[in-house]
Amino acid sequence: MSPPTLTFLLFTIVVMFSIKGGAVVRKPLGVVRIAVPLLLYFAIMFAVSLLLSKRLGATYPQRATL
Repeated sequence: MSPPTLTFLLFTIVVMFSIKGGAVVRKPLGVVRIAVPLLLYFAIMFAVSLLLSKRLGATYPQRATL
């Protein structure tokens, strides 16, 4: 990713939150309902990929990239 790409991505995120920030503050339960499944998904995917790569005999640097 080039620096302009990261800059525009950050700008997009800031604009999205500035437009919908009030909704996020008014309905925090909606944020939790979205965040919890995402956190579970990433934790499970991390654990599964780590365990499978270890079982397949990958070295630590190889496992870290997964």
